[in-house]
Amino acid sequence: MDTGQENSDDKLGEAATPGAELRQQGPIFVVDDEEAVVEVMEALLELHGVTASFFTDPVIALEAFIAAEPKPRLLISDYQMPKMNGMELLQMCKAEHPGLRSISCSGTLNVDEMRKYSIQPDRRMAKPFRSQQLFALLDELLA
Repeated sequence: MDTGQENSDDKLGEAATPGAELRQQGPIFVVDDEEAVVEVMEALLELHGVTASFFTDPVIALEAFIAAEPKPRLLISDYQMPKMNGMELLQMCKAEHPGLRSISCSGTLNVDEMRKYSIQPDRRMAKPFRSQQLFALLDELLA
């Protein structure tokens, strides 16, 4: 990925997919500096019928978030990333869009460190995670 961003706008057929109703509710942003994690998330979200934009660079993600209209409804972000951590990204995105829902997804989930921030994610998800766990959180936060 040269730009740090990848888009997935493919629509699944009209067959019943687990999250088909979520597709109409606006895009979500996924930010993780590990390209392999982004690729897995892209495949899972496509399977679930969710439109998403994917980023490996949190600074590019923030710029895209600020420019986005309408604003994304959900941010799924890694915690530990270069340039800006996931909590810093969440703080800045929430300043732009207070109604933003969020999931912090990290293999190094340090809850005590995260509690130092005034704005907290709606949910936390440790890596590695199961697809069913991700789908349940999507259904809950985007319902």
